[in-house]
Amino acid sequence: MQRHESGLITRRRFLAGAAATAALAALQPAINAQQRRVAIAGAGLSGLHAALLLQEAGFEVIVIEGRGRVGGRVLTLDDVPGRPEAGGSQIGSNYRRMLAAAVQAGVTLLTSEAGGAFPMSWLIDGQAETRRSWPQSPRNPFPEELKTITPDRLTSFLLREPPFRQTSDWHAESMSQHDVSASDWFRGQGLINAGLSLLGANNGYGNTLAGTSLLSLYRVVAGFQRGAAEGASILEVEGGNMRLPEAMAERLAQPVLLGETLTRLENGGGGVRLHCASGLEIEADAAILSLPVPALKRVEFSPAPPPPPPAAQHPQGVLKGGPGGEGRRRGVGGGGG
Repeated sequence: MQRHESGLITRRRFLAGAAATAALAALQPAINAQQRRVAIAGAGLSGLHAALLLQEAGFEVIVIEGRGRVGGRVLTLDDVPGRPEAGGSQIGSNYRRMLAAAVQAGVTLLTSEAGGAFPMSWLIDGQAETRRSWPQSPRNPFPEELKTITPDRLTSFLLREPPFRQTSDWHAESMSQHDVSASDWFRGQGLINAGLSLLGANNGYGNTLAGTSLLSLYRVVAGFQRGAAEGASILEVEGGNMRLPEAMAERLAQPVLLGETLTRLENGGGGVRLHCASGLEIEADAAILSLPVPALKRVEFSPAPPPPPPAAQHPQGVLKGGPGGEGRRRGVGGGGG
């Protein structure tokens, strides 16, 4: 992984690899790529995965990343005791592509317990609660019959009997009766506002619990149940989940160019040109933008792409990821958790 000075990356210079780093600023205007090359903006899991697939298929691949590290929403705080995860913290054992990526990258996966993860706890009204303290805690707002169930497990407990036999059934017209506000349904189960707030704090399937479909939560819980029936366990990467994207990046023939923020993408018909904030320019036959929406909105396109459908322009169509944007229970590279 490297940082590059201003300049234009051509096919010949690109193939020269890391030795060309210092010379980038002095490169002359280049001819278009003679071989198939794909430029990828974004070195998160999806960008790295795409890069490895293309490289395996015989393409020349160059990856740029605006941050000073790879990994995107995966971030292990290596300088903090215990190496807590500030991003994706869990890998479900039914995340097939993630498991395959781990095998190919040569990293070791451990169960969360074996990996030395700290016991789950919750900070409620400034006080730390554990599974042991929760049932008798004065901050426990759940009904008496539910007080032994911790906030992270209550949703799955209340939705433990999904109305369908397999997860694909949730598309059936007969399921529309369950397409109601989750908070209204939970209130009907005896939860008061304080209890609803605890469930809503870590709801990764809607911006608010009131705006989350009960049917959608049923689908999620059914998926968890299927994984449990298969003997699924929660996994993490030995040494921190950041070791996975780092190992993926190391498999690339050319190092990821760090600190290179894409500002403009030109499509000339026969190829593309990427402009970075540093002045670096890259020519390629095609480009993949694996960027979060805020970063993508700052990219200028020439020619401009067609406008998105009206529904895609409204903020209510965008879901938050979890507390702080990258929550404790966010899964790594898959649906769920």
